[in-house]
Amino acid sequence: VITGDSDLSNENLDALIHAARRGSNIMVLCSNNSIAALLDGYPGASSPLGVITSLHPDGNNQPPIDFCKLVAHAGAGYVARHSVLQAKQIVKAVKNAFLSQKGLCFIEAISICPEKYGKQNGRLSAVDMMRALRLTAVSGDILHNVSQRGFSEPMYVGEYIKR
Repeated sequence: VITGDSDLSNENLDALIHAARRGSNIMVLCSNNSIAALLDGYPGASSPLGVITSLHPDGNNQPPIDFCKLVAHAGAGYVARHSVLQAKQIVKAVKNAFLSQKGLCFIEAISICPEKYGKQNGRLSAVDMMRALRLTAVSGDILHNVSQRGFSEPMYVGEYIKR
């Protein structure tokens, strides 16, 4: 299953949780740009606190859902997160997910949305957003670190669950 963060959280979150709980042998690859870009820049469930959206001109006041933590705690067999700048790690994660295939395999690819997220939040170009993504994507333990995944604080990436 290939999906975006808004589609996953707004319409299919219950199916994702139950697939992890039941140990369904499926792989989900989620491209997460932290905004519902196709809905004119509405906040998504993974939009960071404080991010400016068309519905929240003063900043999003809802904490974001962390998909990796959610599926890990629900019982997923494989969980990984990488930024789109880490293409080799994403390919490796897909291979590892196919090899492990013990229940739900979830891979989150953190991406950017310069058109909606970038322009609404003072980043004028895709290059600026890619630079910020490169600086904030750090290896770390997502399951025990708190991150709101804004572009100004660390975003923990790596392979987290491999059962």
